[in-house]
Amino acid sequence: MVSANPGLTARLAAHVAEFPAASIPPHAVLAAKRSLLDALGVTLAASRLGDAAMPFVELAREARMENGAPVVGLGFRAAPSLAALANGALAHALDFEDTHDAAIVHPYAATIPAALSALAGTDEVDGQTFIAAIAQGANLVCRVSLAMLHNPEPEGWFLNPMLNVYGAAAAAARLSGATAIQTENAFSFAFCQATASTMVKKTPGTEFRAVRDAFNAQAGFIGARLARSGAVGFHGTFDPPWGFYNLYSRGLVDEEVLAGDLDTRWENAAVSYKPWPSCRGTHAFVEAALDLRRRPGFDLTAMEELSVRVSPFYATLCSPMEEKAHPRTAPEAKFSIPFVLATALLRGEVTLDDFSDAALSRADVPALAERVKVEVDHSLGIREAMGGGVTVVVDGSRLTRDVAEPRGSMVNPMSDAELLAKFVACAAVAGMTPTAADRLADLVMDFDRQKEARRLVDALA
Repeated sequence: MVSANPGLTARLAAHVAEFPAASIPPHAVLAAKRSLLDALGVTLAASRLGDAAMPFVELAREARMENGAPVVGLGFRAAPSLAALANGALAHALDFEDTHDAAIVHPYAATIPAALSALAGTDEVDGQTFIAAIAQGANLVCRVSLAMLHNPEPEGWFLNPMLNVYGAAAAAARLSGATAIQTENAFSFAFCQATASTMVKKTPGTEFRAVRDAFNAQAGFIGARLARSGAVGFHGTFDPPWGFYNLYSRGLVDEEVLAGDLDTRWENAAVSYKPWPSCRGTHAFVEAALDLRRRPGFDLTAMEELSVRVSPFYATLCSPMEEKAHPRTAPEAKFSIPFVLATALLRGEVTLDDFSDAALSRADVPALAERVKVEVDHSLGIREAMGGGVTVVVDGSRLTRDVAEPRGSMVNPMSDAELLAKFVACAAVAGMTPTAADRLADLVMDFDRQKEARRLVDALA
């Protein structure tokens, strides 16, 4: 439907700026804290394993600042805008952070880095306000994506890197005490900085997908800081006649999904947490493979056929097969259904180690990945894109496993204990002891009751 409401952006900005932190529903607060814990763990691991993020880290290191924002896991503080850049690169470098499956976004990947930078230099923000800010930012990102009724990628736009900037701007604006009008200005400054081309998906060896949220985090933080300082942008980022949806979605937007039920519907609480460090679009196939391995009669050495049923949206993770079976970099491997599926079948698990240089140099996974046959299931729409299935033929017997909701979703969730174990394991990669990791986890899960949000900055510096 073509929007006739000129006030969508104003409504969203007012809610971000003015909705009381104490009125955010408990389930949305809990989800924000769980996502903060998950994000910090993944970022800590990336500080050692996220090679693609290291140029961003070194750029931030050149701007070291005693009272700056922490660069997570690296032991220094930097100018807030460059810390946001570095932390944004680290946040998605391992593709291990949470997702909103229906919106197909990582709503906290830019939001949390921008929020951490917004804390630099202030002692006036409490933990409840910080949690409210990241909940607002993630909620907004999901709404912006879910409201799109047209996919612009066939027209050349790579949509994901054009969404998270709004969450970053919202969180940073809220933490800086921006008014509703200033928040709307922040959205406009963010809008002007966020773009991407589907050439990313066509360029072998690119690392952009791993570090894309660096640009979103920095742009959102800068947009909020400029707006709070009095810079005037423009109104109507999400409104006709020249707003986001008119430019990228042919004017097709679901207004209720975007800006309806703002007080009661919190999309940040509908996220999924990743048990495996690869593109969420590969997870149905990992889960299916691990289940098939446990079936009576399964014998990998006797497997005659291997095929997958994949949604049209994620068919790109299977093509071209030569490149997907033989990825050259960790990001390429993480965005390959054949490679990740073969890893699960051969190893019985998928871990961070399976995307190391040593793992990519082994011959057995590519050899199995080459055998994958692909069926595109056009009955799976954009909101069911995460689903899929795996079929194997072993000694003439056909075994199939379909997965509609991959592990980690709200329907098929990870427990608190599993999420904590993931955090502790990721923190260990960065050299943090289990005791120190438990202390940080306790701080995060109690953060809405902390009087000084800067405690988190100090814990990460």
